[in-house]
Amino acid sequence: MQQQQNFFQVKVNGIMGLIFVILFFILLFFIARGIFQILAWAAPVLIIAALLINYRTVIGFLRFLWDTLRRNPLMGILGIILTVIGFPVVSGFLLGKAILDRRIDSYQKKLRKHREGELIDYEDITEEREVADVLELETPTPPEKPANSYDQFFEDDTDRK
Repeated sequence: MQQQQNFFQVKVNGIMGLIFVILFFILLFFIARGIFQILAWAAPVLIIAALLINYRTVIGFLRFLWDTLRRNPLMGILGIILTVIGFPVVSGFLLGKAILDRRIDSYQKKLRKHREGELIDYEDITEEREVADVLELETPTPPEKPANSYDQFFEDDTDRK
């Protein structure tokens, strides 16, 4: 009788676990759909912002699609279809890439100025010191060890007398 009850409990626990997994994926689906709808409304603004921040990023993406279409027509058509279906996600991606490209360009400009020989800010140290003064090469003395009763076993017999 006890075995039948345990088998029933295991079966019910398995069914409840399956129901919770299904409910979790349904909830995940509704969350993803809501995010996609918000991105769908914001997509025109995002693509315009990407064009204003760095238009070369959007043009580079369109060139990529065109080159893919010329090299491999099937993959090019698939890429265009996926771009149209996923336009909200693509517009968000292009905005992020435009911002990143703009930061990289500004960093490269600073690096180019540095390499061309423009002066950069630095700190002038007028005092000249000895290396020993700066490093203070004093060796510390180790502290003395307290007497340990275990050390008596390692002493010579002549020391104890």
